[in-house]
Amino acid sequence: MNKLLLGCALSALAAGSAYAQSTGSVDFQSKEIVVTGTRNKSVAGVQIPETVQPKEVLTSTFIQHQTAGQSIDEVINQLPGVSYQNNDPYGSSGGTLTIRGFDASRVSQTWDGMPLNDTGNYALYGNQQLDMELIDQVNVNLGTTDVDSPTASATGSTVNYRTRNPFDEFHVRLQGSTGEYGYFRPFFVVDTGVFTPFGTKAFISGSHEENENPYNSTSKTDKWQVNAKVYQPIGSNGDFVSLAGHFNRNRNGNFSSIPLRVDASPTRVVGSGSGNRFPISKDERDYTAFVRASCAPSASNPNGGTDLPQTGVADAPNSCGTLFDQSFNPSDTGNVRINSRFTLADGLVLTLDPSYQYTKANGGTGAVKANEGFYTRAAGGANAAITKPIYGYIGGQAYFGGVDLNGDTDVIDTPGRAASGALTNTSQGVELYAPSHTQTHRIGLIASLRYDISPTQTIRINYTYDHGRHRQTGALSTLNPNGYTNQYFPIDAPLTDANGNVIQKRNRLSYAILNQGSAEYRGKFFDKLTVTAGLRAPYFTRKLNNFCVTESGGTFVDCFTDPVSQAAFLAATPGAVAPIKRNLHFHKLLPEGGVTYDFTPVLSAFVSYSKGLQVPGTDNLYQSLAFAPGTAQPVPETTDNINTGVRYRSSKLQAQLVGWYTFFDNRLASAFDPIQDITVYRNLGKVHK
Repeated sequence: MNKLLLGCALSALAAGSAYAQSTGSVDFQSKEIVVTGTRNKSVAGVQIPETVQPKEVLTSTFIQHQTAGQSIDEVINQLPGVSYQNNDPYGSSGGTLTIRGFDASRVSQTWDGMPLNDTGNYALYGNQQLDMELIDQVNVNLGTTDVDSPTASATGSTVNYRTRNPFDEFHVRLQGSTGEYGYFRPFFVVDTGVFTPFGTKAFISGSHEENENPYNSTSKTDKWQVNAKVYQPIGSNGDFVSLAGHFNRNRNGNFSSIPLRVDASPTRVVGSGSGNRFPISKDERDYTAFVRASCAPSASNPNGGTDLPQTGVADAPNSCGTLFDQSFNPSDTGNVRINSRFTLADGLVLTLDPSYQYTKANGGTGAVKANEGFYTRAAGGANAAITKPIYGYIGGQAYFGGVDLNGDTDVIDTPGRAASGALTNTSQGVELYAPSHTQTHRIGLIASLRYDISPTQTIRINYTYDHGRHRQTGALSTLNPNGYTNQYFPIDAPLTDANGNVIQKRNRLSYAILNQGSAEYRGKFFDKLTVTAGLRAPYFTRKLNNFCVTESGGTFVDCFTDPVSQAAFLAATPGAVAPIKRNLHFHKLLPEGGVTYDFTPVLSAFVSYSKGLQVPGTDNLYQSLAFAPGTAQPVPETTDNINTGVRYRSSKLQAQLVGWYTFFDNRLASAFDPIQDITVYRNLGKVHK
């Protein structure tokens, strides 16, 4: 499908009913309040709903004809205004999503009403989505969101998808996919059919996907996923309760970014290091040999691999294991979701959608040079001397205080220091695996009560709750001789200092909490004019707990397990801030509304307005903890979104032309401060899109 995005989006799509993210939104938007009108049929599973906000919908008819195993984010890439770039050909290594030019941190994604954006930085992970074979429908709200959305980040748009229900008849599906780069993916699903007198039905499914990085075969992807759902109808008026569960296991090798420089000097080869360059020919695209060369045999290490430990020698590690390509981005994610609908009286409907999510994941840089000994510092610049040896994760390096890290029976594998405090013999030490670890527990609830005032007038009130506990640590583990870690998750068997305490490169605990009330009205007048109006009232709480010492600007941290070492470092380092906690609160009233007018049964026009909000994420708020409360702290970003357009909707053809404008206030971004020589998260003021 061709796409055009020139301040507006032009699309020739198909008609159908509109669905949304939560059960309450589905119930509200699919409620028949239109007395007259033309019935529009779907064409190839692509729909443009007749709503006041611009939306684009893909049904299972369309989704099931796409490449098996792909992320649903890659599927919506075919919609106007949406852009998604996979990190691999098959959808298991993540990618980059933008909608109308808004990055993924400003796009809210939900699954059966459950929010999927990271609680710390609002990131989206395309490789952790539901298997595409089980998705009933996905819709994209362009530049807006539903009033009950559990999001802190939707100043851009929202992507909502829903799991299909189990089939009424017994059904088994088994399929396999294979392709280049070692790609292989089996998938199965078993539907029980109705198996009780009460109409109960269920399904269970599983899949496994594996492939190699197209240009570096040493980097592999391995993903397992299991899903199950039980559906219980209640009565004959559409009421139901469903319970669904999901688990996804990724063990992905990192995909590198290659420097864009192309000067092909004899010493500059293709690779991901800062001193490498971009491939300039087809033959150079495969840089597997470069990765393997980092662990090749040498005169000092005849068998190749990581540095050969030597007793009584201050060992100097080679480059084996230091490449980004030799680290991983593993994740274990799971959730439990309940969707339900209950008719309390004639025209009065209650929906409840509780959920629980679990995430265990890490990523970032791979190896760091660690020190078996202690940290000392002579007086220099504004810093006082630290003459009593201390230990911890200091200045970007780990000091274990007398621990044999590489099994050579000595503890002398430590870089030396000059009188000024500067490191000497920086090649010495022990390479360790040091990813950034995250563990999240998240519970949520969306409750909605709808009341039909008349056949053409409907209101609903909603309550939304989202509570994320975000634990971020940075434990370390050793490397295998081939340069790869022996622990996907170092936190499972972390290295400890001489006193048995876990050395961490970061150590913080965050809570991201949302309490939101909202209301919405929809009415039809004169059989031609539809009016909607809504109001969201979100109240956000951010609880920040940093257990490490923060240096200037909040950009760098030094983490100690020993209170004596921490006190000595603080006393000798002006401007450093001791471990600190702070609670922050944000709230805003967010109105939205719009109208549609039917000129003919197939031709209509619409205009809408919505106010969006992005609250600073916990990851970025930690940068403000080194400053006094109320200073250097960014305020929420808000947007005023205006959409207007026309639609042609018949049973054979549909077309939509949309023009939009977004006004940012207090736009959030990371910006470099040349005076302090640090990157600061701050408000940039007004921006128009």
